[in-house]
Amino acid sequence: MGMNVTSIALGGLQASRERLDGAAGRIARRAATGLEAAPGPSLEQDIVTQREAALLYRANLGVLRTEQEMLGSLLDLRA
Repeated sequence: MGMNVTSIALGGLQASRERLDGAAGRIARRAATGLEAAPGPSLEQDIVTQREAALLYRANLGVLRTEQEMLGSLLDLRA
């Protein structure tokens, strides 16, 4: 039973986007309300979360790109 690389990478893209959206929403709420001591992660933690999510998103795009390149190479070999 093989792994479906596309599904795994797409799941990673979605998870990264959700993390990014969550952190961005908390940062926006802090900016709109002026709350420094908002419940949940600190501003610094949300900024780090955004950076991590962006890196993970790019990594998952790289997985998809590599899979497509490998599939193209395989098709070239079989042709």
